[in-house]
Amino acid sequence: MPEATATGMGNTRDMVRALSQLSPAQHTMLQTVSRLDSEVTVNEVAHTLGIHPNSARETLDALVGLKLLIRRQKPRAGRGRPAWVYEAVVPESVTQFHEHVADLMVATAQTLLNTHDDYVDIANVLGKQWALQYMKRAHIPDHSHFPQLNAESDISLYVSKIRLFLTAQGFHAKPCEDPTQFTLHTLPYTSHEEGVHEIICTMHAAMINQIVSRLSANQLQADIVPGAEETQAIVTISYKDGKAGACRLGSLP
Repeated sequence: MPEATATGMGNTRDMVRALSQLSPAQHTMLQTVSRLDSEVTVNEVAHTLGIHPNSARETLDALVGLKLLIRRQKPRAGRGRPAWVYEAVVPESVTQFHEHVADLMVATAQTLLNTHDDYVDIANVLGKQWALQYMKRAHIPDHSHFPQLNAESDISLYVSKIRLFLTAQGFHAKPCEDPTQFTLHTLPYTSHEEGVHEIICTMHAAMINQIVSRLSANQLQADIVPGAEETQAIVTISYKDGKAGACRLGSLP
């Protein structure tokens, strides 16, 4: 069996805390590994980023130390030493976490639907508070000390962080060719029961917007629209223009 030198992150809180402390170079490296094949070598990453293999190896190993990457040796193929490969990880506790929360989410949505005429407005408030409570429990800083963003490349670093954050919560977020976008392939805790689905999706959208705002020092917003086929939604991150990001997840089938 190939030798592994690091295991995945033990829980979601540790992953989110580690993500919040990454340098721009580490963000770029983690984003690159997640975009490439499931397992990549130092040379593949170095070639993609146009940097020296030693620089790539140093940053990759730092991410292994943070338990955001797994490093293992490939099986020997012919002569020479077997290559080390790297792979992005997601906490093992995520699936169990979702199962515990799913029933409560559906029960909350059913209660809102049956007892409040303004259930959409309340769902928006709940989604925002959900995000704030989660980030408080995970000790995520407010990022208020971060510099002002001024280029698309800056946004792409935040998009990578936000996408990995959401994947850790079960949204199965995948990158797009446009560095300011990503797709959501899973909407956790939802139900296809009429009315309930709209409420939970509204909570999801409000939560995502609150996370985007918090992780960008209130500089960015998320525009969320329904996707097609296996893509549940498309998220576009942009600078705030004085209006909240559009939250249209409720129109998903």
